[in-house]
Amino acid sequence: MSRTVWGILSFITAGVCVLIALICLMEYLSVKAEYDQYCTGIIGVFVEIGGGGQTCDEAEAYLGFLTFSWLCCGAASVGLGILGIVLLATSDKQQQVVLIPQTGVQYVQPHQVQNQYIPPQTIQKPPPGH
Repeated sequence: MSRTVWGILSFITAGVCVLIALICLMEYLSVKAEYDQYCTGIIGVFVEIGGGGQTCDEAEAYLGFLTFSWLCCGAASVGLGILGIVLLATSDKQQQVVLIPQTGVQYVQPHQVQNQYIPPQTIQKPPPGH
């Protein structure tokens, strides 16, 4: 496949990674708010006494997993975005030729192509009938 296709695929994958990172971050913030409310402070002491400590330990592990997930997906999206930019910038593009006309007039006879520059002093009208 060409560099252009790989660049576009890289951008699409980077976009998916950004979405996953944002979802993980939002879930992290939600679980963190509940963890702070129920597993810390005075309420956390009562939860530990009541036997809910295992739930708080599971919440801590889940928070660690979410942190790892959104950091990895965020870093992957940045890397893939940069890769996409590089691939698209160096993709195989056809070379374009720009023709800049010089002063002077040229004419082309039927079935004959002239690629010569005719200085303005030597311009002649085409012969009649052509």
